[in-house]
Amino acid sequence: MFVIVFTLILVICCWWIGDLTFRTKGILTLLYLGSFAWMWTQDYSFLFIPSQCLLAAIFGLATFGTDFLNRRMR
Repeated sequence: MFVIVFTLILVICCWWIGDLTFRTKGILTLLYLGSFAWMWTQDYSFLFIPSQCLLAAIFGLATFGTDFLNRRMR
């Protein structure tokens, strides 16, 4: 549940403060919405959580840059 909410927060941050073009934001949002299709597939529903984790990393990198993944404070 944490990953799903965290990814949603990153989607909102991407639209609110992300320095991306409208097309890039739209494509990433469609990927996010498309990842929910894994929940309804009978044989591949276990891929939903890994896809949300991967999307969280992608949204974090796109919105905040590489500082999102490292732990050093500037």
